[in-house]
Amino acid sequence: MQTLHAEALMDRNPWKLWSPEGAPAPGTEQIVATLESVIARDPNHLGANHYYIHAVEASPRPEKAEASADRLGALAPKAGHIVHMPAHIYQRVGRYADASESNRKAAAADLAYQQQAKPRGHVYPMYTSHNFGFLAYSASMEGRKQETLEAARASAKHFPPELLAVMPGMDFFTAQPLFAMVRFGDWERLLAEPRPDAKYPVQTGLWLHAHGMALAATGQLEQARADLAELKRLARTVPPTMAANLNTARDVLGVAVRVLEARVAQAEGRPQALALWEEAVNAADRLSYAEPADWFYPVRHYQGAALLDAGRFQEAEAVYREDLKRNPKNGWALFGLAQSLEGQGRQEDAARTRAAFETAWARSDFPLTTTAP
Repeated sequence: MQTLHAEALMDRNPWKLWSPEGAPAPGTEQIVATLESVIARDPNHLGANHYYIHAVEASPRPEKAEASADRLGALAPKAGHIVHMPAHIYQRVGRYADASESNRKAAAADLAYQQQAKPRGHVYPMYTSHNFGFLAYSASMEGRKQETLEAARASAKHFPPELLAVMPGMDFFTAQPLFAMVRFGDWERLLAEPRPDAKYPVQTGLWLHAHGMALAATGQLEQARADLAELKRLARTVPPTMAANLNTARDVLGVAVRVLEARVAQAEGRPQALALWEEAVNAADRLSYAEPADWFYPVRHYQGAALLDAGRFQEAEAVYREDLKRNPKNGWALFGLAQSLEGQGRQEDAARTRAAFETAWARSDFPLTTTAP
């Protein structure tokens, strides 16, 4: 009963249990205390461990639920969502390989269940899509390009097309491959990607973003500016209430606009590029919490690279350190941090950071030369 009571309290304020600054919302401390009391009496209580992960994942101390995450998957190994849940904590504490493994197993469990039970309706496949999308995100943090692209494609493939007609904005999920290609600078593949049907405004907007990023990276600046202008027009026309997962479509496309605007300005050599990157970071920071994040790649990786290119090594260091607070132990930020330390002549600090990067990047198939490919 206590677990159900805690869930009922969570349902009054879904995904809003903690402020962006880490302060608990009204009722959150009661939820956490209730679930902790259940787990203290019954450490293997499936529901309490599940909800405890949700209760603290957005908090300043997500590591409090690591023990729950380590237990939960084995408690119901054929229930895909339960197997997946530990990834919500693993991602937050920098255990990206464990997050990937949780989602691989979860996707396999879901596919096996659907093959056996053939559940009616279109809701269950959304969980399968989510597992693959989360796998794409965590694999990207490991620098695993091939798996990221494959998982992103699988996420789009398994999202029920019937739901796109009745849930406007959910075409956000079918755009995951675009994010994955941008993350790894796969420009040739991206430029060959067909434009989505105009009836899917979020996917179309993210295609304009990704296509524009590819054009800017390959020196086709006039066409990149055209994509940016069209993206701005589209972002203004999206209904303000349209959702793209846990954020509004307008807010997600707002980040897309600002990132592309900064990338184009940087490619053109305009002095305001650094200020535009700061605006892009702020726009991404304003998005509501989601796990994985509704913006696929950390914008600070691009801001830091721009600062490095400008020779502003101390500022780049601060940017990468802030990213590591938000995304602990991620190899992208460790690589950029090492570069910023080297630029300041701090060779011992740089060497230690390089060693941490090599550990983080041990499973990667993507040689890193910049945090903004």
